[in-house]
Formats: sequence, structure tokens, C-alpha cells
Amino acid sequence: KGYQPREPLCSAQLVKRVRIALEPLDGIIQLRDAPSLDIAQQAQHCLMRYCSNTTLVYFLRTMPPSMTIEAAQEHDRLIASAFHRIVGSEAGSPAQCERALRQARLPVKLGGLGLTSMAAIPSNIGRLGHCGRHNSLLAALAKVMRSVWGMLVEVEPRDHLGYSNDYRPDVSVAGAGRSRSRLIGDVKFKDSLSSNPEDVGQRGAFVGLGNTEPGTSADVFGLEQRGAVGDGDFRPSDGGGYVAYKKADYAHALSRSDTDVQMYLFEAGERERERERGRGR
Repeated sequence: KGYQPREPLCSAQLVKRVRIALEPLDGIIQLRDAPSLDIAQQAQHCLMRYCSNTTLVYFLRTMPPSMTIEAAQEHDRLIASAFHRIVGSEAGSPAQCERALRQARLPVKLGGLGLTSMAAIPSNIGRLGHCGRHNSLLAALAKVMRSVWGMLVEVEPRDHLGYSNDYRPDVSVAGAGRSRSRLIGDVKFKDSLSSNPEDVGQRGAFVGLGNTEPGTSADVFGLEQRGAVGDGDFRPSDGGGYVAYKKADYAHALSRSDTDVQMYLFEAGERERERERGRGR
């Protein structure tokens, strides 16, 4: 057959695999209640969400987007078709079908069915993945910082144990912190929607960095215990409730008077529309 480009060939093979993997959807759609057991639709949704809708996740994590996008789109099409047949929305208008599918794509906690779109999941590897984006962001930040402090800016310093022996900082600048202390910067690049649909919070829709800042800050700076277990969960509205102790990633650096730990938090929006914001502390 001669030479075939690698990406089109792999893409076509993955599309074929998706169609084979989702053939059982026809059986799921045909499930019916028994005379003494009326849980058919519940079983259909569970099988769709936990079995059928996850068949492509491994490949999205291990292959570049150029090879998976067509398979992801075909996967979403087959899942959507099965969903409409199960709930009966296929009889509605195109606009009604689209609204029903958008709701089904939402996490369960937000009123959806948790049928996450595979085409909307970014790759976690390579230049477009989290590691690649973090490295690109760190390089861009270091370039800006070096325009101010020159070669005093160290990126991922190797000799950090003297001032931060429990965590390696992303950037370190001698004399650039408060009172001319050593500035220690930790760069965090996160998606406000989370990789787990069940963890998506609503606070981010109303407060800048609302879904990412609280947890990230707790990781970097730690948490002091407040209240008792019986006081219930922490209430941001009045500061009451129980907060468990959490050790800071930079506990050693925070305990010193000659270091200034700062968190640089950046957010990535859906489909790579990045909203970048820096937050120091």
C-alpha cells in the first residue's frame, strides 16, 4: 500500500476502535424493566457514564490531540445518539436536543448526567498538555522577571535545600523579596473546571480564581487548625466551622525570616483560552 502518514493512520485506527468499543450501546438502549424490577433506565445511565463514556480516556492521555480528535468526536456522537434514544429526546427539535445534551454533559452535582465530552478534554501530555504548558508558562514568567532582576533569577534551582528543603521552588531570586529577602515563587497552572467533573465548584463563576485559589493556597501555605470536628464544615461566609491542619509544601521556607514565599496562580479556560492571573502572598 505504500507509505501512509503516521497521524492519519493512527487516527483512523482509533476511530475504528471507538466504534467497536461502543457497539454494546445498542444492547444498553434495549434494556427494559422487569415485572418486579423497574431500574432499567438507572442501569442504562450508569452503564453509559461509568463504562461506555470512559472507553477513550486512556488514549486521550497517551496520544497527542492530532491523533485523537476525530475519535473523540465520533465517541461523542455515538454517546449523544444513545442518550437521546434512552431519554426520548430524539423526538424534540434540534435546539431541544442540543439543550438536553448540554445538560447531560454537566457533572451530576450541577444537574447533569456526567457524560463528559471527550472532545472537550485536553491532552495531559506533550507540548499541549499540562506539563508542557507549565514549562512554557514558567519560561515566559522567568523572562519577565529577568528583565527586572537579570541573572539573579534562578529557574528550578538545584541548590535550594538551604532555604527550602521540603519543596523545590519554580523560581528563586536573591534579594527580591520583602525586606530584601530571597523571593521564592511557586507557579501553579490549573483549570477551574477540574479534570474530575464531580469536583467542579460554582464559586469560580462568581469569584476570580474561586475554584482554584483556596485549594492551591492551602497546598503552598498550609492551614492552621481552627475549631473542632463537631463544628461542621468551614463556612467562608462567617469564618466558622472546622478547618483541619494541613502542612504547607514550603513549611521550611515559611519558617525562615530570610525568605518570601509567593504563589503565582494561573488559570486555563476551556479550549485553551487562557486567563492568566498572578497572585502573590
